[in-house]
Amino acid sequence: VGHMFMLPGGGAMHLNDSLGKSEKIQYVGCLHEQAASIAAEAYARDVRDGARAGGTLTEEAFSQYLYTKDVPDIDLVIRTGGDHRLSNFFPWQTTYADLYFTDTLRPDFSKDELIKALTWYQSVKINKGK
Repeated sequence: VGHMFMLPGGGAMHLNDSLGKSEKIQYVGCLHEQAASIAAEAYARDVRDGARAGGTLTEEAFSQYLYTKDVPDIDLVIRTGGDHRLSNFFPWQTTYADLYFTDTLRPDFSKDELIKALTWYQSVKINKGK
């Protein structure tokens, strides 16, 4: 999500190739940490230019300006490396996500580690804020 051209080397090509091979797991990574402020600026521009009526800004209207507008909200965030924070990682889209923290560093995060995270996720009660 964001500006893939910012990836070094052939990063964008490799990322697209990898994502195209997955049918069941949708990976969302962030390439631009200011996505919400960019969305707010775009909304304000549309109001200023008359492309959108002003007034109360709804969740649905704001969501249409985010890079993730066509992606479902995030259900599970896996945070590696022992950090217990999201560091501004998709604050809008992770509001109701379950958070899984592990001390395992990202380069060492294996298939077994993923299975542990998914097993944990299956065991939690998901209420999505209701």
